[in-house]
Amino acid sequence: LYFLPFTLYLFSDVPPGFEVYFNEPNSSGTYDPKAKENTKLDFVFYNFINSATLNQKTTIYAAFYDVDNSTAIAALNLAYSRGSAVYLICDAGDADATTTDLISFSSITIPSANKIRTLAGNEVHNMFCVIKDSSVWTGSWNPTNNYTYANNNNVVVIYSSEVAKYYEMEFSNMF
Repeated sequence: LYFLPFTLYLFSDVPPGFEVYFNEPNSSGTYDPKAKENTKLDFVFYNFINSATLNQKTTIYAAFYDVDNSTAIAALNLAYSRGSAVYLICDAGDADATTTDLISFSSITIPSANKIRTLAGNEVHNMFCVIKDSSVWTGSWNPTNNYTYANNNNVVVIYSSEVAKYYEMEFSNMF
């Protein structure tokens, strides 16, 4: 029996309607926002939110495990200050939730009725952010300093109103 060698081919180009990002944290695995090799997913997220809300009001639905990155918090706050409706779901944490987690959550200026922390044990591991009827940000990244600067993560942005509607329904069910 003879087996021919084969090569698994992956897309070399990202198809239209998608953007794909990977970060490469520094080799020490410690928080270093100045690491040159880092993609800085927090700034990519900021631009994703900013471009959607710069000249129009929209609705943003975000579901993340945690949020403590100041750039990501600024993006959500800026969208809200421009008149967009912003809804946020974060994990409630458990006994190991820190004061920093609670301060970060409270520094997001959207109305309390628009942001919830889940019940303890109901982790938010399906992390995503939706620009209503437009696009979806999803992947392994959480808007935290640890996920941005110390861990390998990925993000896929999907520009599709149909996909956005499915994620909006998922968010509605979670909220």
